[in-house]
Amino acid sequence: MPKENIKYKCAVVTGSIALGHLLIQSGLENRLTEYDNILAGFSVSDSMHAEALRDMIKKEKALLETIISFYKQMLDMLQNASRDLEKTEQDYSSSHVESTGE
Repeated sequence: MPKENIKYKCAVVTGSIALGHLLIQSGLENRLTEYDNILAGFSVSDSMHAEALRDMIKKEKALLETIISFYKQMLDMLQNASRDLEKTEQDYSSSHVESTGE
């Protein structure tokens, strides 16, 4: 066991995770709508170039959806780890981790 207590800042972790979710929603998920708007604009054209551009945009949108899902899973994993740490502290009343409330 460590000789001094670990400073676990529960409020900082919780706030950072909430901010991460907000940034994903405002920064990435809103872009999905932009891809849909661009695709709608190209829906009237049947040229080979327009079709290639539509395919590229669809693939880029699918990549963005994958990235969003990955980030959400990572944030959920961090949130679960934070909850587990808090539960461990409550269950075992260990003095080696202390929540500073920051």
